[in-house]
This record gives sequence, structure tokens and C-alpha cells, in this order.
Amino acid sequence: MRAILCFFLCFQLGCATIINGSTEKIEISVGKADSKVYINDILIGVTQADVPLVAEISKKGAIDIKVTHENCDQFNHRVQRQVDPLTFLGLLIDGGIFSIIVVDILATNAFVKASQNYYHFELSCNN
Repeated sequence: MRAILCFFLCFQLGCATIINGSTEKIEISVGKADSKVYINDILIGVTQADVPLVAEISKKGAIDIKVTHENCDQFNHRVQRQVDPLTFLGLLIDGGIFSIIVVDILATNAFVKASQNYYHFELSCNN
């Protein structure tokens, strides 16, 4: 019984997952107001002058940002990732076997985070 409880606790205690979660927020601004912003082909909003859009993205899977505006070239950007140092706190919990490998890497992908949390895009327009 103690082994099952220990396994369950270790599975729930991925450090990066507990502290930062399995999602994160990014801000997106576009130099041209009324631009449509998509994340993974889902419309998240239309930009306003000097007001960035805030989007919550999953840490699991690729994140592609697409910005469109009438009479402008479509802009595409893939969010780059970097290792979240908080993941390594799992070494203190269980040597990282369950907390890092199973939870932070396989289950939630919380061992990474976006390399930046603010994106500004300028569109190439015909007018």
C-alpha cells in the first residue's frame, strides 16, 4: 500500500507542472490594428492599437502563430521552446524518475516553456 501511495504522490509531483502548470500565457501584438491572430489555426482575437492579445498555450505540442490582415502578407511563426529549470527540482523528490520523466516530460511537457512570452509582429502590406 505504501508503494502505491508513493507512486501516486510522485506522479502528481512534477515540479515544473506544480509550479508553472502545463500551460503558459503569451502576449502577441501586431503593428497593424484589426489584424486577426490565430494559434494552431484557431482564431484567438483581433488586435487593437497598442493592446496586446493574451493567449494561453499548451506546453505540449507545437504552437504556430498566424497573423493575417486584408491586403497584407500572412505572417507565420512557430513558438520556440527552452528547458524550464524548475523541472530539475524533481531530482529532490524521487530522483527524477517519476516527477521528471513521467509527469514533466511524458504527461504534461512542462519541462519546457516558451523561449519568450511576448511577441510583436510587423506585417508587410500593399497599402
